[in-house]
Amino acid sequence: MKRINYTYKTVERTGTMYYIHQDRLGNYDVLTNDTGVVIVHPTKGVVGRLAYDVWGNRVLWNDWTQRIGYDSEDTTHIFRRGFTQHEHLESHGTINMNGRMYDPNTASFFSPDPFVQAPFNTQSFNRYSYCLNNPLMYTDPSGEIFIPALMAGFWSWSFNGAHTAPNYGVENFVSGFATTALSAGFASGIGSIFGKTGSVWNEIGRAGAHALSNGTISAVSGGDFWQGFASGGLSSLAGSTFDAWGKPFSQSALGMYAFSGAAGGVGSWATGGNFWEGAAKGLIVAGFNHLRHQAEKFNSKIEGYKALWEASLDENGNFVRETAGWELKNGKLLLLPNDKNTATEAKIDALPTYKKGGKPYVRFNGKSYEISTSIHTHKSADFIKYGLSLGDRAMIQGLNRPINIMTPSSIYNVNYNFTNNRLIILNTIPR
Repeated sequence: MKRINYTYKTVERTGTMYYIHQDRLGNYDVLTNDTGVVIVHPTKGVVGRLAYDVWGNRVLWNDWTQRIGYDSEDTTHIFRRGFTQHEHLESHGTINMNGRMYDPNTASFFSPDPFVQAPFNTQSFNRYSYCLNNPLMYTDPSGEIFIPALMAGFWSWSFNGAHTAPNYGVENFVSGFATTALSAGFASGIGSIFGKTGSVWNEIGRAGAHALSNGTISAVSGGDFWQGFASGGLSSLAGSTFDAWGKPFSQSALGMYAFSGAAGGVGSWATGGNFWEGAAKGLIVAGFNHLRHQAEKFNSKIEGYKALWEASLDENGNFVRETAGWELKNGKLLLLPNDKNTATEAKIDALPTYKKGGKPYVRFNGKSYEISTSIHTHKSADFIKYGLSLGDRAMIQGLNRPINIMTPSSIYNVNYNFTNNRLIILNTIPR
């Protein structure tokens, strides 16, 4: 089950709540009631199980070799939507894919696709075909632009296919996906270990780790070790240098991607490899290492509070780390990286802060924002009994204003009397 939605259907004047279960492609697959039982109609039989062939024709759920005939009144199904959530027009056996009409019998559209999305794939030039004639890997939500089920594979496919088309087929897609997934996994893990841009030795270690991982992946996938080594190492060093010295442009996603991608391409080209392959690896390093461990801005404090607390929990819902953020004067919230946080300490130095006219500001994505206050999570409200930590007191003193502390049950707005060494709780908001 990929997702569960609901629909409300009047059957014989009785209101009934149905739950729609989807498969990997997003097809409406099973309909159940609120107890999880598949829907059975007293006269039509099992109507809660839906099935389709690979091109979208409706078939019997218990015998996929038997297509369901077309019915202008659609007495077989509870509602018309099905294949990749699109509307079936049963009267003439077509599917309305919003941008264009699709015929599952011929596996083609009635009109040509206005976009050629993959110019290095010959299938893309058959503009009447459905999803590059690969319906098990792609879907077409709008009828005009296909969506890869495995976006990472397409990313690698796009860059690597540029110099091998037209012989860059599905087997290369699978290889590209595996290579990209490995690169992304290693890049993300290395970023978690080394955190945000730090000392020279920290960044040399980071670059060495990226160089070894990219070189090894390149060799295992049939490429040249030293080309991958140079591309991974140089793109990491370039990203770190740019992050440290290229502010404020380096704090933007565009700046980091552009610089790391160019450095990766140059590194690959300098060792006799392909510039675009190196650029793709550089983009992966930027996306899954440097940028993944930067801050995130939320336009709604409610959404920001939710993300702040969820970032403190592991996959089982256990509190494993404190997480911090800046509440901004404009009502938004900046969630800070948590890769170096512990269960008793949250790092707040991921973004540069400064004071102007006595007011605190933070720099993010090349812009300055006035800070309203800070907020961080606590496993419990034990600070009420044992007092604030030295770090919390230092934050209050540095901002010269109260701060917010989020616990499982409440958000506390607290201050501290440094003369009497006394905690002051100004307000408590239940969560």
